[in-house]
Order: sequence, then structure tokens, then C-alpha cells
Amino acid sequence: MNKLFSFLALLLLPAALWAQDKGTFASGFFGSYRSWNAQDGMNFLGIVTGADGKAAKLSAGLHADWFFMDNLSLVATAEYSNVAFDGNSANIAGLLSISNKHTRSENYMAALGVRKYLPLFGSRIFALFGEGRICASRGYSKNYSETERGKEGTYSDLYSADIQMLSGLSVFLMERMALQVSIPVGGVGYKWEKQTEAQVKISSFTSLAIYSDFDLLQIKFGISYLF
Repeated sequence: MNKLFSFLALLLLPAALWAQDKGTFASGFFGSYRSWNAQDGMNFLGIVTGADGKAAKLSAGLHADWFFMDNLSLVATAEYSNVAFDGNSANIAGLLSISNKHTRSENYMAALGVRKYLPLFGSRIFALFGEGRICASRGYSKNYSETERGKEGTYSDLYSADIQMLSGLSVFLMERMALQVSIPVGGVGYKWEKQTEAQVKISSFTSLAIYSDFDLLQIKFGISYLF
């Protein structure tokens, strides 16, 4: 069973946005929640079989926008996310079996970027937007199994720095209220992980990637309002 609930609230722009002078200030908050729950050996497309477990992801954050030019704003964002996964059993394509696997993670992210709004055909109701931003994050993750001795597994400190691109659509419903849809589309990222196993063994992992990240599960819907 797949449950999807996304909520995004940004205090942004009036319907007359495209005529606004530079100097407009906006702030707001956003959030999303998703959960999955598979029971009694659920099968997915014949690829994942015998699935029994659950997962959930929560994210929430604050943002502030300052328009230094018409339709062009400087955006600062702070975000918190939390992931929980409990895999009791699953078989993936007959190649990998999962049993008694659990994950908990938290992440704190800060970003600074520039967002450009482009009215569709000169409309004061519909507008596309694109955003480029620099992000830094700090978090942790725990991966463990439940045994007779308690929880046994690994603990990781996580750090990352990214240059990201996002795109979206704004639809103004009222003078000061708009519906927004946004999605990340790609970027460049560096990640560093320090892992501790059994409170003794310490190892590390780094990665550098250029990625395309058009992930439909990361689409966010919301209501925007200018105060």
C-alpha cells in the first residue's frame, strides 16, 4: 500500500507579481510526508516479491525570498528531513534478499539560490519558474538488525554539498494566493560519509557526481500567499 501526502506553503507573490517592483520580500514554510506499508508478502511488478515492511519520509522547512529585480529573487532555504525504514522481508529480482533490516536517518540542509519567474504567454495567472541554488547538509543514519543482543549495525555521519536546479509552475488562484508545483531536475553533488561499526571500526566514503534527478516522488504541491 502506498500513501502519498505532500504539503507545501510558501508566502510569495500576488497575482500582479509580474508588475511588482524590485524589493518585494516574502517568507513561508513547506513540508511533505510519504509513507509505504507492505504486508503479507506483497509483490511489486514481479521484481520485488515477498515484501513485508514499512517506510516513511518527513520533511519540513522555512524559506525567505527577496526580489532584487522584477520576477527575479534571492531565496534562502532551511530544511529538516527524517527517514524511517523497517524491512522485515523482501526478495529483489531473485538476486537480493532483505530480512530484519532497519534504517533511521535525519538531515539538516541550508541553501541559497536565485529563482526566475517566467509568465506563460504574458499571463498574470500562470508562470513557470526555475531555480539554481547552492546547498550544504549535515545528517546521520543508523542501519541495524534486531538480535538477541539488541541492535547491531552501523552509524554514519553524513555531509554533502550540492549545486542544484529546480523547476516548477505557479498558478494564481486569487489576488494573493497561488498554487505551486516544484520538482528537482539535477545538479552536481559531493558527499562524505564517516561510518562506525560496533562502536569500534571506523571507515569513510566519498563521492562526486553530476546527476539528473527528475524524481516524481519529490514533486511538491502547495499554496502560496503574500503578506
